[in-house]
Amino acid sequence: MAEAEAGTVGPYRVLGELGRGGMGRVLLASGPDGRLVAVKQVLAEALTDDGFRARFAREVAASRTVSGAYTAAVVDADPHAAEPWLASVFVAGPSLREALDTVGPLPEESALRLAAGLATALAGIHAAGVVHRDLKPSNVLLAEDGPRVVDFGIARAADAEGGRGELTHTGWLVGSPAFASPEQAEGGELGPASDVFSLGIVLAVACTGVNPFAGPSTWHTLNNVVSGEPDLTAVPGRLRPIVAKCLAKDPAARPTPGQILELAGALAPSVRPWPDAVHGMINAQRDRVAALVAPARLGTPAGDGGPTVVQPAPWQAPPAWRPNPPASRRKAHPVAAAVAGSLGVVTAGMQAWFAVANVVLSGPPGEWPSLVWVNILGALVTAVCLLVAAGFTFARVLGGAWTLCALCTLAVVAVFVSPLVRGVSFEDQLHFAFAFHKSTGAAVGLTVIAGCLAAIAAAIAAGRAQAARRGP
Repeated sequence: MAEAEAGTVGPYRVLGELGRGGMGRVLLASGPDGRLVAVKQVLAEALTDDGFRARFAREVAASRTVSGAYTAAVVDADPHAAEPWLASVFVAGPSLREALDTVGPLPEESALRLAAGLATALAGIHAAGVVHRDLKPSNVLLAEDGPRVVDFGIARAADAEGGRGELTHTGWLVGSPAFASPEQAEGGELGPASDVFSLGIVLAVACTGVNPFAGPSTWHTLNNVVSGEPDLTAVPGRLRPIVAKCLAKDPAARPTPGQILELAGALAPSVRPWPDAVHGMINAQRDRVAALVAPARLGTPAGDGGPTVVQPAPWQAPPAWRPNPPASRRKAHPVAAAVAGSLGVVTAGMQAWFAVANVVLSGPPGEWPSLVWVNILGALVTAVCLLVAAGFTFARVLGGAWTLCALCTLAVVAVFVSPLVRGVSFEDQLHFAFAFHKSTGAAVGLTVIAGCLAAIAAAIAAGRAQAARRGP
């Protein structure tokens, strides 16, 4: 929180700046009645089209009908000012984004309380006919007694399409890509279910510190939202079914806010819903607000030569927590996966060639010796396993990749060992497998080598992905 230049916004006296973003800034101000409010002021340069003010007025009017314990009520606005603004009840507490950056993920019990509070907030917002459209950690405040949702409906005012989550001519998605719903990412009609999807992402981030859809670029993230599957393995057990249901691709399959409350279950009363470090942040912000309010109470703007204000001792926050990059959205290992897949294709191709060669050299398949059949069938199984293992490796399904790597190895071993079990001498089997001067022997020998190399490539890819999951 910083001091702002002395001034007013409408009837409100500015005390300090709470934050700023791409569209404007949020100011701490006091009203004529002495009530503290948070004033969101839209910068003039952020007004991209002539219809913004009309939409802003409509959305503010709708937002003023929203009420509830978990929302910060809108109390005033002026969409026709040079820099349009709205004022909402001031809530002391950091945003969820600030808490995550400073303290780290919330424990399971706190995350459940967050889920219940946000679901209750969405129920009130939707009952007023408003769709938030931009639910994200920076729009969730952690107050002393629970969460508060802010900025409901304002994202719609910035959308020139008036109801669709489309990219504007500048390439900016209305809402935040990392917390968008599939229908929002595709520019579809947005309803309450879109907010539920965003809620699922917010809860996953709140209890893990990473976004399950984050990619290396905005377009990768949007593609993951539309067609990717989130990795929820790090989400605590009681939260996981809630998050999984919220993240259904089909809006009709997502739960309503009321159903989310049922999934969360009854929660015990608590006077401290957040970790102690978060309550420390709340107290520190309250002290800084008190320091800004004190000079205003004496009639002198802070920083204008008025009485000296004793600043409270700053709260000593723990070292800033930094999340590991999300393992499920790290870059894949396409080279290793491609090697495994390519060798699988080569293996299958060699077996086709091997079969054709045996038709020429040994007659029809009915006359082939059992040794030839064992090698062909075993290597074909290996080829199929390698192809699927390559797909699993590329998709980062580590368990599937490791399992199929093991199957590849077993198939290769079976190709070599099964003739020995049936009485073929070890010397004869070696001669058959590695007799490169014979066309059939060359095919089998290369099959064994290709199978081993492909299994190793898939195992390396899976191992690298496993190391990436552990993080730096």
